[in-house]
Amino acid sequence: MAVVIASSHSPVMSSSEQPRTPSPAPKQGETVVSADGASEIATSSVAATDPNVVTSKRNSDPGFFDTHLRACPAEALKKIQRKKLITRLVSDIGKANEEVDMYAPLTSLLSEISKTVFTTCISSNKSKKSRPRFQNEREIEFLNHSSCPLAQFPVGEPDVKPDVVGVFKLLPNQHFVIHHDGTYREIPCHRVETFVEAKTERDRAKGLPQAGSYIYHMLQCRPDRPGYYGLTVTPKYFKVLYGCPTGLVSSELTPWTEVEKLCAYVYSLYDPPAGHILHDRTVTWQEPKATLFGRPSWTITTKRPSGVDSSSEDSETGEDDVYVYRGAELIFLGYPFGRRTTIFRVRREGYPPVIIKEYFVGSGRRFEESDLLSHIHAQGFVPGVVRAVTAETVVSEGEAIIFRNASTSETRTKRRIVLVDAGVDLEYAKSVNDLLKVAYDALEIHRSVARHRRVLHRDMSLFNILMYPTSCECDEGDWCDFLPPLIDEVLTGQRLPNDKRNPHALVIDFDHSAKLDVTENTVEVFEELQFRTGTPMYIARAVVVSAELPSSSFATRFKRMPTLSAKAKALYIEAHGKERYIQYCDDPNGNTYHGGERPLAIVDSDADELAELAMKTVFYHRWRYDAESVFWTLYSVLLRVLPMGAVDTEEAASVMAENWRNFKSHTIPDVDKTKGYRDNRFLIFSSGKPNFKSAFLPQMQDVADLLFEMAKHVLPSYALLSPPPPHDDHLHEALQRLILEYLVTHEGDPIPLTPGVLRAAATKAVKQDGLEVGTYGDKSKTGTQGNGKKRTRDEAQGPQRQSSRKSGGTELTRPREDDPPTLRGLLPGNALGGGNA
Repeated sequence: MAVVIASSHSPVMSSSEQPRTPSPAPKQGETVVSADGASEIATSSVAATDPNVVTSKRNSDPGFFDTHLRACPAEALKKIQRKKLITRLVSDIGKANEEVDMYAPLTSLLSEISKTVFTTCISSNKSKKSRPRFQNEREIEFLNHSSCPLAQFPVGEPDVKPDVVGVFKLLPNQHFVIHHDGTYREIPCHRVETFVEAKTERDRAKGLPQAGSYIYHMLQCRPDRPGYYGLTVTPKYFKVLYGCPTGLVSSELTPWTEVEKLCAYVYSLYDPPAGHILHDRTVTWQEPKATLFGRPSWTITTKRPSGVDSSSEDSETGEDDVYVYRGAELIFLGYPFGRRTTIFRVRREGYPPVIIKEYFVGSGRRFEESDLLSHIHAQGFVPGVVRAVTAETVVSEGEAIIFRNASTSETRTKRRIVLVDAGVDLEYAKSVNDLLKVAYDALEIHRSVARHRRVLHRDMSLFNILMYPTSCECDEGDWCDFLPPLIDEVLTGQRLPNDKRNPHALVIDFDHSAKLDVTENTVEVFEELQFRTGTPMYIARAVVVSAELPSSSFATRFKRMPTLSAKAKALYIEAHGKERYIQYCDDPNGNTYHGGERPLAIVDSDADELAELAMKTVFYHRWRYDAESVFWTLYSVLLRVLPMGAVDTEEAASVMAENWRNFKSHTIPDVDKTKGYRDNRFLIFSSGKPNFKSAFLPQMQDVADLLFEMAKHVLPSYALLSPPPPHDDHLHEALQRLILEYLVTHEGDPIPLTPGVLRAAATKAVKQDGLEVGTYGDKSKTGTQGNGKKRTRDEAQGPQRQSSRKSGGTELTRPREDDPPTLRGLLPGNALGGGNA
């Protein structure tokens, strides 16, 4: 597939937008050490089980100084130990009664050690061959920054106020701001190489959590820093911290008499031990020419994209296989531990933006996003699915950036992909009809990719469905031939040529997708489908608990496949043919619902038999779970958007705030806490349709009717039907039919919206953290997303199967003959029971 990429030297548009984060960073005194909010990271020396709390005992590594630091060379260490100034400064720190009394001797002590290390090992007359390979050729000095927070964070204004910061010395004509009290002010975070947090002995316990929180922030805002050191001190002791993708770890309390260990910390800032990479030289910051210490853009050096001429002006590096992107802006910051996803956007005048995505892939991952995208587009460009033109393991200074955890044998490798499709947040929709068209096309794209390219997304959400896509050009002939008509083609009755097919949706982020390839080991593929994965607010209910939900009052309220009005049906048949329409319809006089039949237990409402049937239904990620996630995504946006000129009523705002609170507070429980778990999102519908509709403004009442009707098809547990629905995409079909009917009926009433402006009750319903929320396009200011977690994946625990109440273990049965052919060939003979809905 040939994709046209314009030079990255095109003028870059300025932007004051701030990047999105999946959740607020931890508050001061807290830190997060889990991967993407769940169990992707499992280390004995790194993380506490509670992802929001770090304690000194659980994170201390007795072997820290041997494992995570490089000893200071003997020549430099002897010079330091002989200096009376060092002894005096250590003594002054020990005499301090308050934190403020420690700042001056701390900055002097660490600066003196740093100066001695630098001059001895770098600035001496030694040849480069005989001296250590320092990562930087400039001296680090330590400055008192205790009076105000660091500046230029890419998201918000976090209270990151370390007492002392280590920075590379400035050029003679450059100067940081100094306050009248002698402290430095507003040093930008991208210039801070390390920090020190001081505490009195009575507050010693607060030092490590606060320092851990600072490392969280520093790793987030510094995509050029794979690893980061910090220091926390008291008058009697110090602790060194190290954070990287495999987690956060600290030394034990160390007395000041062991100066050689403090020197090892300082020396490691220049020359860290093997496997502790502090700088990624392929990512560098650039401050605005007119604003010294201003918010930086980023220059990223990558492998040359396929289809780009090696004579491009970007070859100025002298390397034919290198391509340079300048002016990149951060648009997404993931959790700094674990996968640590970071996303940049490079704007180019006259061309669609380029998206650069970096992440640290774990050794246990079965599928790689770039491989899945290549597979999806292998038979031609699939409109509506993001494309990657570069995929690489990041190599800095000849060394692949790989982190290994000796305790767990876990590895994290830095990967980078360059994407050539972008879009805008759904919250920036211009009309309700635009949003509904996005949902329709997203469902069509999802079901087509699952059927024809055998890839299941498994994380459909507000984060991963964009609208108003912009894409680089694709040569004629390099298009897939399996994507059915999209919503515009259905509504107009015209099949468009490939280069005119512009989906309303762009599906991105295939990090957690699974390849349903029957040529691979089917047992492994099936086990992959048993992992719980998704974004808390949008994840399907069955995925949350790894089981169907027979106890839900909605579980057995099955609805027949929607039929269409004469006009909508005519448009449908013109686009898809009569055969497709008929094959999904139910017999109005029969006992089928979405093609599946209700067993007697459901007809008789026998709760015990229903529970038994659900227990025998082996959990795996079904296609309809992603369709449910699309529904939750659509609901979350339509509930909060503000029609143009509309004013919120008190009653609607009150109900809306309650429903939004129930929706937003949804979490994914730990694996061992799913029994008896209640999904807060049920409360949105449990009070009935009148209450549900009262949360919407008068202009949105027909939209509320549509959402409630969609919910009737989403909420039942179709796996309880026997035989189950014969088509994996039955829920996609039902939701798309309802959307089509609405669009036909409301063709002249699109309900214009105020892009980027949400109802006030949505922002007041939960505590706000001042985050700028956006994605591969524009941003809008809202609260945090995903209840503190972008998404979760049970990786360390392994597949989650539904236990059999009879045996207390896992009851697996052979696939039934009425299972859809698309899964009969996929699943192992002893792995599937209870239907395929």
